[in-house]
Amino acid sequence: MNSLSSMKYFIILLLLNIYSLNSQAQKLIPDYYQLSSINHQILRNISSYPGKHPQAISPLSDAFTKNDSSVVDVDIRNSDVWLATATGAAYSSNFGLSWLHFDSTKGLGSGGVSGLSTSSALVSVSTVFLGGDSNFSILTGSGVSFAADNGVTWSHVPQPTDFPSDSIIAYGINDSLWILPILVPEQNVTYDISQSNNAVWIASWAGGLRSSTDQGQHWQRTLLPLDNMVSIKPTDTLWTYSPHDSLHQRRIFKRFDPRINNNLLAFSVAIENDTTFWCGTAGGINKSTNRGLGWVRYTTQNTGMASNWTIALHHQETAHKQILWASTWPASDPNERYAISFTRDSGTNWERALLDRKCFNISSFDDTVYVSAENGLFRSVDGIHWESFDSTAGMTIYDAVKD
Repeated sequence: MNSLSSMKYFIILLLLNIYSLNSQAQKLIPDYYQLSSINHQILRNISSYPGKHPQAISPLSDAFTKNDSSVVDVDIRNSDVWLATATGAAYSSNFGLSWLHFDSTKGLGSGGVSGLSTSSALVSVSTVFLGGDSNFSILTGSGVSFAADNGVTWSHVPQPTDFPSDSIIAYGINDSLWILPILVPEQNVTYDISQSNNAVWIASWAGGLRSSTDQGQHWQRTLLPLDNMVSIKPTDTLWTYSPHDSLHQRRIFKRFDPRINNNLLAFSVAIENDTTFWCGTAGGINKSTNRGLGWVRYTTQNTGMASNWTIALHHQETAHKQILWASTWPASDPNERYAISFTRDSGTNWERALLDRKCFNISSFDDTVYVSAENGLFRSVDGIHWESFDSTAGMTIYDAVKD
């Protein structure tokens, strides 16, 4: 293995040990698959927003040191390395020999980084802080920041929200669907970002799945199937009639409400190619083959997936295979289990691995996939046989890269 490959290998190990090494990072994830009990107030009525000052998940700092930063994600392109931390984003152009650190004083939103995506043309970073009530206990999105020059200049947009009048939308042949407008940033946190050729896609929990083609100046909400649906497409008839309306004079449209539909709580998003997108929610995994216009939903109840709450998605593509990997956690079904759920044939068949292990991040390098779990790091070349790493070795890699 040459020096470049070795460096990439070690940074992959850093990525996959992130959550096992940092309890601070786990505060970025909701501790339950549903919205908290405050959701009926903060998502419906903006007057209930307490207006407290933001409190960062951990103190902001001007230096990137291992004493004040918990790493939650890493993205590598050539010699460029981007780290998402509990105090901001860090960038190295030389595989970690030197670092630049970005926080709310340098163009990012308040708090820690919850989502990170990079391409040759754009870096996208989302942030989160603890606020929303008198105890500062509600995870709150503080927006998305973009840089087209590796962080020299940033443009920041607030967390996407809706106007109260945004409750009626058109979708295909359906002209009057009701959708809950998300009025405040509490529990509206962008946990994942992915970039297609012409758009940025964000998965924002109660805020759902959204996309932007102008770096956040405008956001388009994406409809996912409701919990009682296995798919959705623009030609679907999403209305019924009252039994007493024999003349069919008044349509009753479906209501898209994340307070009662787990599949509208978007948590992860992955772009497979120019037309095929994946979105993980608290209610399963959704696949689109037409750039997000229509979706097919996969769940524990209709596939071999281990569980529905999809924490992370990763598309692995080599000369020999294409696999969609998902870190899935139990949600509403008592038969669901912590595991890695994956498909080798784009969703037709699903398999399980690392059953009863609470898994977090997923990445791959050539034919090998790496999974970070609560109790260590695992790797596999076939999804069937898995090898574990000594967690002490992972901690050493973490320190070496940060230093």
